[in-house]
Parts: sequence; structure tokens; C-alpha cells
Amino acid sequence: MSNNIQLIENIDLDEFKNNLKFAREDRSITIEQASKILNIHINVLENIENGEFDKLSNDVFTMGHIKTYLNWLGIDPKLIITEHKKSDNININKKKYKIILPNNLKISKFYISLISLVSFFLIIIIYKNITTIESKTYITIDTKKIKDEVLIDKIETVEFDKKSEAINAPDSLLDKEIEIEDISLNLKEKSISFIYIKAISESWVEIQRYNTEIFVSKILKKGEELKLPYEKDLILVTGNAGGIIIHINDKIINNIGLVGEVKRNISLNYDDLIKFLSE
Repeated sequence: MSNNIQLIENIDLDEFKNNLKFAREDRSITIEQASKILNIHINVLENIENGEFDKLSNDVFTMGHIKTYLNWLGIDPKLIITEHKKSDNININKKKYKIILPNNLKISKFYISLISLVSFFLIIIIYKNITTIESKTYITIDTKKIKDEVLIDKIETVEFDKKSEAINAPDSLLDKEIEIEDISLNLKEKSISFIYIKAISESWVEIQRYNTEIFVSKILKKGEELKLPYEKDLILVTGNAGGIIIHINDKIINNIGLVGEVKRNISLNYDDLIKFLSE
């Protein structure tokens, strides 16, 4: 046995164990039944649910059992890693490369400092010259001519708009309605600060960013509410789709799924959520 299987750093062990047990019991299946269904020894499943990773051997077969069990429960298997993978990443990050110059390209620190100083003064001189040239440049503007041209452009624009409205009245009205609708949607989305997820029965929820980064993973007790800053790319995964209600602005979404239904990849984008209201 070896002690090199563990959770990723930002996941609490007790919360992880509770999530596993809740997800299994939500299926109304005992750990003995799960062992028979998945053909995994019951000791392995008990060690996983109890968070006793030091009792699991770090080999391909054990990691395969862990991934199978977590996938079956609807929980991301990437929550568990092995220490040797973690240490490999650390070693890669800490690896340093030394650049060795040939003898004919080696320059003393004195010459490098001298070159840097000369370059600095050259830049200052060039900048001052450019500023002086710009300050001596004058542009003569015929304001009366510009005003006349602007007035003519306005008159021509008004006449063109009138002709366009007379010829294409239905199309222009339709375009304006579409523009108004787009503006109202954008304003509504910009006014969203938070999104609320409330449990009407005990439910496990996981919030992801860009469908990869885990933002929140926890069990909501009945009546408990989760308040999240609104982001377009948040994704919801839940083990009890009929046990939660989503509040966003003045909208209430309570029909994303059935009680006890596991649902994944539910977009928390405002436009995607309000589609549930018409279903």
C-alpha cells in the first residue's frame, strides 16, 4: 500500500465523502449492490467513500475502479489525483534552464551597463525632437467650410431616410424592433449581479466555469440557498434536478428536471435559462 492517492487541493475531504454517500443513496442503492453492479470489491468502494486513500494501492486497476465509481455517481473523477503526478508537475515547473553563450559572445557587465545607458539617452533625445516637431506644426481649418459641409450632409441624410422609410416601411420597422429587443436583452443581462440556487429538497450541486474548472461543489440542505456572482459561462451539474429552484433577475426556473434526476451541462447563462420557462 502507498499513500499517494489524494483529493485535489481545493476540495474538502468531509464534503467529498458526503457527496459520494448522498449520490449513491439518492439512487436507492446500498454499497453492496453497487459492488455487484460495477464488479468492484466492496472494500475498495468503502475506502473511497470513507476517504481512506492510504488503504488503496496506487496502480492502474485501482485508479480505474475509482474513475468508474465516480463516473457512475455523476461526480468528476478529476477530483482525485496521485501524488506522483502532482510532484511531476512541480518538478517541471521548478526546472530551470541555463543559457550558455559562446566565448566570442560573452559581454562584461560594464559594457552591458554602458550600452543600456547610451540607449536610454538616445531614446530621450529622439522623443524630445519628435515633441518639438509636433509642437511647431500648425493646421489651418476653414471652420465655415466645415460647417457648410456638415449641414449639407445632415440635409442629405434626412432626405435619404425619408425616402427609405417611404419605400421600405415594413422592413425598417422590423429592423428597429429587432434592435430594440437586442438592446433590452443586453441591458437585462448587464443588470444581473447574482444568480441564486435554492434547494426545495436535499440536493447535491456542482458549479463549473467553462465546463472544466470546479467553482462550487456541495450538498444543499432543504431550504438552503446558494448565491453566486453571475457569469455567462457557468455550468450546473446536479444529482437532484427536481429538488432545486433557480432565481435570476425576476425569473424563477423550477422545471430543469425530475426529482432524483442527475443532470449535467446545464448552462446558467440568462438566455439559456429562460428557455426552460417556455418548455
